[in-house]
Amino acid sequence: MNNSQLRTTLTLVILVLSSIEAWAINCLGGPTPFSPIQLWPKFNHLETRLGAQDFNLWEETGKVVFRTYDNQLREYSLFSGLYTGLTPMDRRMSDITEPQNRYVVTEGRNLIFDTQADTWQEFRGAEQPLRHLFWSGNDLYTFYRNMAASGNHTLEVYRYHYGDAEAIKVCSMPIRPDTKLAEGFHFPHFRLYNVRYDFLGRQHLDTYLVDVTRNCSFSQESPNGTGYPGRIQEIYNFNQDNSYGIKTDNPNSNFLWVRGDRCAPHKLSGQQPMVLDYQRPTVATWTRGKGLEIAYLEQGNVARLVENWNISEFTPRDARLTSNHQLLFISPLLQGESQRKLVQVELQN
Repeated sequence: MNNSQLRTTLTLVILVLSSIEAWAINCLGGPTPFSPIQLWPKFNHLETRLGAQDFNLWEETGKVVFRTYDNQLREYSLFSGLYTGLTPMDRRMSDITEPQNRYVVTEGRNLIFDTQADTWQEFRGAEQPLRHLFWSGNDLYTFYRNMAASGNHTLEVYRYHYGDAEAIKVCSMPIRPDTKLAEGFHFPHFRLYNVRYDFLGRQHLDTYLVDVTRNCSFSQESPNGTGYPGRIQEIYNFNQDNSYGIKTDNPNSNFLWVRGDRCAPHKLSGQQPMVLDYQRPTVATWTRGKGLEIAYLEQGNVARLVENWNISEFTPRDARLTSNHQLLFISPLLQGESQRKLVQVELQN
């Protein structure tokens, strides 16, 4: 390499380092306070007979689809109040829904139940174990992580068109072994991330927004941001440009809302965050012996519900919120009970 080439290379390195520094995110500082608001909830315990192991909200058709503890798939109509039995189902329901509110997908398997045709469809092609990402029309996209004996990891995305016998691989990309999948998938994107530490012990978060329609091309966001309070535990991908949430182990700033190069640290009072709305970031948490709290990040408000419920277990799969934020469906496991109940909550401000 001659001197001219060396100078050019050094210039490019300096420019890259400068741009990374300019994009660095700083989430330090005190938490952004929430303003408490009063909601007047009305609770309606749905008659699910043998409880609800898992459920999905089908907002377009006004239905709640749930699986009972005797492994029967049933639906409840929000319009008529009627219950309808659909099919035996002994596998957990995937939490993704498609626009027509027609298909029920099993978690971790290539099995789909068509509620209109009343038939099961099994397909080949997508490796297992797998993670379903989202629907686009009648196309189901699925994520698979291929871990070779050599230690190399490859991300593979499959597309299955309902009615076909086999899924096809649409793209793949090499990833680091410590790369994780962020919660929240919105066609055509999903987000990957990894946390690493430099030689000074500083924490770095790299996120990658992947497009399944463009051969798994990705854009790297928030490169080398180091200003995070506490250790990063999980990432939530909001359905907004350059927007995601970060769960940390810092009790005073345990949830960070990142938008581009801006970061708002928050203190959520409860345990595991449950994202209720990825479009208009809304997060719920629960505290044992106190109940459920809902934080509206855009408005900066927080509301407390079911204060007198003694919740034993409540996971992100156990809550669904309608897009107008007027109806909340929850299925917590209460202390001393063996089955989850399905409850409809009308949220009145």
